[in-house]
Amino acid sequence: PCRVLLHGSGVPAEKLPQGAAVVSPAEDEEFLAVNAELTAEGAIAEMMQRPGQAVMGSTCVITGFGRIGKSLAVRLCALGAFVVVCARSEVQMRQAHDMGAHPVPLASVSSALRHADALVNTVPARLFGWEELRQIKKGALYIELASRPFGADPALAEHLGVNMAIKSGLPGRYAPLRAGEALFTAAERAIQKLGVRGGETD
Repeated sequence: PCRVLLHGSGVPAEKLPQGAAVVSPAEDEEFLAVNAELTAEGAIAEMMQRPGQAVMGSTCVITGFGRIGKSLAVRLCALGAFVVVCARSEVQMRQAHDMGAHPVPLASVSSALRHADALVNTVPARLFGWEELRQIKKGALYIELASRPFGADPALAEHLGVNMAIKSGLPGRYAPLRAGEALFTAAERAIQKLGVRGGETD
């Protein structure tokens, strides 16, 4: 019988073993920080694979300014990109400005999309409809990092000729060894916190 279970999001309660101490990585701040950094690094690696394109000097639009958005902004600014951060709150926009990015209210995202060489969405909600997607210039890369329902309808993006790359779960694709290490370490922290003795876990 399982005493401690580490699981991802979206697992139905009836699927979980009775009596197990259930731990989600989404509740582990250290794991979330590493996950954000790996996600940001993986997204930049995707940008660097564009033929004939460089991150330096390009305009990169980030929608959302949580852990992943902040990690992305720091790295892209350091690489010499012109970084536009579309955020909801004044506090987030001030933070983006302090990092060297150019803040824009999320409600005004359409104006930012016209200039984007790369767009990275981190918000798990529909932000881009027909009008917004039409603003994305030909050849720009749209990286989708959020979970469903994504920032845009993939079918609509394809119909409009938008180069949308769905990269949910990017750490596991980009750096599976480091991502696995982060999960294992999160499991160890959970077991220590619960005080479960060795030999009593699966």
